[in-house]
Amino acid sequence: MEWTTIYVSSVTNAMRGKRVLEKQGYTVHLQRAANVTEDAGCGYSLLVRGSGSPTEELRRAGIRVLRVTGGGAPR
Repeated sequence: MEWTTIYVSSVTNAMRGKRVLEKQGYTVHLQRAANVTEDAGCGYSLLVRGSGSPTEELRRAGIRVLRVTGGGAPR
């Protein structure tokens, strides 16, 4: 399985998202985004590994997803 990076709008949403996805069986690392751009919100992202659709899980929980990229690995 490959890692997916999901950028969220705040550190609070990153922490909430980590909790939501871990309950669904995903492996999740919360990290400060390396290259913060205007569309990356506060600069926090979730590095997610697992099968399924983590972005849909986050949206169902009311967490705003700003951007999703593939690849990457935990730091």
